[in-house]
Amino acid sequence: MSFHVVRHEHSTIFVVNRQTYETYRFTIGDELGVAHVDRQSDLAEARRTAVAFLVQWEKENAPHGVPVRPKN
Repeated sequence: MSFHVVRHEHSTIFVVNRQTYETYRFTIGDELGVAHVDRQSDLAEARRTAVAFLVQWEKENAPHGVPVRPKN
């Protein structure tokens, strides 16, 4: 399956399955984790797509010199 982030609003990411055109909505929690999912089919791959998008977005929008996530 092929998934793609089609929209990113303040706390919501929309991921579409390019083969079936099903759209998945993810709500971002305080720790940039996926907190809620509306649909169940192909959920794992859609979720990975949303998380990968968040990681990339966070890297691109982090202030210079500030680590993206603190190391434990």
